[in-house]
Amino acid sequence: MPIATINPVTGETLQTFESLTQIQLEEKLERAATTFRSYRHTSFAERETLMLGAAELLESDKSTLARLMTIEMGKP
Repeated sequence: MPIATINPVTGETLQTFESLTQIQLEEKLERAATTFRSYRHTSFAERETLMLGAAELLESDKSTLARLMTIEMGKP
């Protein structure tokens, strides 16, 4: 069953996403577990670098992300 992002004001479907199969879900969960086992050994300095990189990505696209969040919450 597809998952839809809907504008609550207009009822317009903004985007649909296909549900994961059981196999896809299990693969993603295994990847997350494997990543966690590795990530838990990273230093604070390495984590800081990763978080700053994520912040830069969000900052560089903040207008697009802000518009999307506003639409998804049903604001004008």
